[in-house]
Amino acid sequence: MIMTTTEQQQNAVGALLVDSATPSVSKSKETSPAAPSIKSGESTTLEATTANHSPMLAEEANSTTSVLPLVAINNKKNSLEKIPLSSPTSTIMTTTRTAVEPPKKSRRRNYKRLLLGISFLFFLIALIVALIVLLYKEKSAVCLTPVCVHTAAIILNSMNATVDPCDDFFEYACGNWIKQHPIPDDAPSVSNFENLGQDLELALKDLLESGPDTLINMEETNEEAVKKAKYFYQMCLNESEIMTSWRNVFDQVLHTFGGWPSLESSSQPNIRIRIERLYGIMVSKFRADSLFKATVQPDDKNSDKHILLIDQPALNLFARDFYMLTETEVERLAYRTLIRDVLVLLGADHRIAERDSLEVLQFETELANITVSEDQRHDVSELYTKYTIGEIKERYPNFDWLLFFNTIFENINEQKGKNPIQFEHDEPIVIYGAEFVARLDKLLPTFEPRVVQNYLTWCWFFKAMLRDLPDPFALTMFKFYRTLNLMMVQKLRWHGCVTRVNSLMPMATSSIYVKHHFDNEAKAQVEEMIALIMEAFVELLDEEEWLTGETKAYAKQKIKTMHQKIGYPDYLENNTAVNKEYERYIVYESDYYKTKFQFYEMYQKDILEKIRMPVDRNRYSLGIVVE
Repeated sequence: MIMTTTEQQQNAVGALLVDSATPSVSKSKETSPAAPSIKSGESTTLEATTANHSPMLAEEANSTTSVLPLVAINNKKNSLEKIPLSSPTSTIMTTTRTAVEPPKKSRRRNYKRLLLGISFLFFLIALIVALIVLLYKEKSAVCLTPVCVHTAAIILNSMNATVDPCDDFFEYACGNWIKQHPIPDDAPSVSNFENLGQDLELALKDLLESGPDTLINMEETNEEAVKKAKYFYQMCLNESEIMTSWRNVFDQVLHTFGGWPSLESSSQPNIRIRIERLYGIMVSKFRADSLFKATVQPDDKNSDKHILLIDQPALNLFARDFYMLTETEVERLAYRTLIRDVLVLLGADHRIAERDSLEVLQFETELANITVSEDQRHDVSELYTKYTIGEIKERYPNFDWLLFFNTIFENINEQKGKNPIQFEHDEPIVIYGAEFVARLDKLLPTFEPRVVQNYLTWCWFFKAMLRDLPDPFALTMFKFYRTLNLMMVQKLRWHGCVTRVNSLMPMATSSIYVKHHFDNEAKAQVEEMIALIMEAFVELLDEEEWLTGETKAYAKQKIKTMHQKIGYPDYLENNTAVNKEYERYIVYESDYYKTKFQFYEMYQKDILEKIRMPVDRNRYSLGIVVE
């Protein structure tokens, strides 16, 4: 747009009028063949445009018929006149006495507008990018944390993508994992759980081997429980000291048991009444579970109190099928050979060892036969039966139950002092699988007491001593395991030592593991998740119309009394609390088995002393380090 002004210009305005149909038509429908002249001295303002500034004009400029636009001039006299332009694309130039150039401010203004436009464009692009990123983050369900990426890589690396999953899904999902993880020679199998167990075992090994390895040096710290665990581990590794001290401890224990008939020149006299006492001592001091399991634990139907419990035994050949199936005859023969060879190493006559090993296997086979298979023991409520000691004594008279339980607690009462634990006929007791106890009551009279005592003593030695003894006992055990395809080479000794320490001092090993390997933030996150789940469950209860108000109230009360145990108990980070847990544990320097058996006894005391006591819901029954 070009504006011209004279010195006397006041309110004259020129407007460009274009008619798309008839170029010469105006509002008054008058036409003029020529543009009127502008008198000298008149002040006039003109506005000019081109056909390119209007879509309509551009359309007409490209038409076959040339259209001549008109210029309307509004002069001082307010008359409207039209001036034809020379061509559709020409610009009307108005001449006055003085021509005026466009102001420089207009260029500056255009430059500022250009900068503002560019800035706005960049801002708009940045805003769009930010919105896209935000929307992507909100909608994406892909976890990109290091743990997630690592886990995804493991899964992808385990798959065999060259196989069609419709043909062989197992090979597709796990094919590469199987190729990359052959079964180790010192293990019966391999799996992700076993790999995790190996990682845990290595972590515990490093922790137990760190720091001082003597009791004198260990006194420098206040971690008494951890010191005991580390020293016990070092004692377990010392095979030479074990070989020089084990026999003395072995003889002392046998004296407590009343001997081992297989190791004597003549069989014991009838000691049937002593079977209850013998097994009571074994349970109290060595956690025996070879005849049946006897322990103290929370009552499943009254979880506020501890109660006596009886359950099936733990068999030496792992599963009852090993004792009965025709295809496991090789395993049974290997087990009998193990019993015979160990008896000979202990000093038994070869002929007696041959006979007694067969009798022990026969009794154990019959015992396995009266147990209930695990696939029939899933329903705990069906297994649960509560009696009194007097009632089970009447039902199963071939075993003196009152004598047995009082023998278990004799040793505890010696240290307890005041308020000794004594059982009467009205003491409640829970039996898991009363059918097994009934069969056991019928089985015991069919074997000589000597055979039962041989079996019980063999099981004690097999579980408490044999697995830790160096060669030649270790070699005998290895031959047995190799026959069962449990291992092809002997494991390094530290594996067994880590297991012993962790099983007898679980809170001590858990304490050092927590301090070095546990993620406190992960524990807090899981606790928060569980709190939200419980909160959501309460909200769902309120929305359910089919539940009565009484049922909802009961369910809410149940939720309030629930205790979640996530990760580890807080007291594991408190040295004083952990030390108190093991203050009764005594380490006998350079005497591994004496120390181990004292640990056994204290571990069992901690369990048995809870009889009739309320249940501490904040206490962990197991350590957090589970192999």
